[in-house]
Amino acid sequence: MAAHNGHAGRRARFDAAWPDRAHDALRCAGGCRQRLRPHARAKGLAEPRVFARHVLGAALVPILTVSGIGFGGALGGALVIEQVFSLPGVGRLVIGAVLRRDWPVIQGGLLLTAAVFVLVNLLVDVLYLWADPRLRER
Repeated sequence: MAAHNGHAGRRARFDAAWPDRAHDALRCAGGCRQRLRPHARAKGLAEPRVFARHVLGAALVPILTVSGIGFGGALGGALVIEQVFSLPGVGRLVIGAVLRRDWPVIQGGLLLTAAVFVLVNLLVDVLYLWADPRLRER
């Protein structure tokens, strides 16, 4: 049996379980609504507004996190899928360039992939601020 460092299994469970985690976050939002009901009534706010803006926003943060991580995995998996199914794309281009030792194409493909990954993570960070107003204060 191979040695297990503890990280590989945890990542596999995390990636495979993201729909369950999203469901748990929304279920928690329903419970939070029950706790916020007296406070919302005291402030005079309508309950749907409190749920939509504060509770659902706080529940969206873990969903956005898992979606951003999932996109990174999909970006890496696209390289394998393009090669296995002979689909045209940046991954197939980069693999062909590696086999030909075409350094400018390798660098361009990796730079493009890294730029897309950074832009998606930047978008996720901006969506955090939109989803949870408490993060704007930090």
